[in-house]
Amino acid sequence: MECGFEQSDFDPCLFMKNGIICVVYVDDSFFIGANGEKLEKEIASLGVQSSKVSYSFQLQNKGDVGNFLDISLAD
Repeated sequence: MECGFEQSDFDPCLFMKNGIICVVYVDDSFFIGANGEKLEKEIASLGVQSSKVSYSFQLQNKGDVGNFLDISLAD
């Protein structure tokens, strides 16, 4: 929320901002958005591609959503 995302009233693990959805589970999260360029820009602004930590959390790119929660999902 400190980055401008709004928490869903329906599910406290769901956050939204300008066409981007962020789902959080404990210390894992993934981002979804229709506009890939806008999505990549938002993720980069959160510090994924930067060595400087700007927020009270630190993101790491762990790959595709198929590896969410370290569970490999089949296509």
